[in-house]
Amino acid sequence: MIKTAEIDEIVIKGVTYVPKGSGYAPARLVNGLKLVILRTKNAGVWIGYLKSKIEQTATLLNARNLWYWSGATTVSQLSEEGVNKRESCKFPQEVPEVELEEVISTHPVSAIAKQSIDSVPVWRV
Repeated sequence: MIKTAEIDEIVIKGVTYVPKGSGYAPARLVNGLKLVILRTKNAGVWIGYLKSKIEQTATLLNARNLWYWSGATTVSQLSEEGVNKRESCKFPQEVPEVELEEVISTHPVSAIAKQSIDSVPVWRV
């Protein structure tokens, strides 16, 4: 009988990977606020801590615009798995607070996705 090692996670170039089917674990709350990715009608896709959401207007704290990503096909995949081609992503610096109008979808962010997105260098021109 061949014994195989059981691996819970592996880190490659600062990105943590877990076995498929290991389950969703939400990102840690900060000051009781949930980390989310929001898609808006005209302002693009943002990640941040949801301070408030009234109808289609939301306020995010410690927010970052996810202007262009590679290595995830949809916002849903991005919120669950993050990106696997971080060198191709274009995520500007974080801002302390942003108010977004015309929010059309809200996605909770997993701990793995947060770690992946946080590892993307700030994009500047």
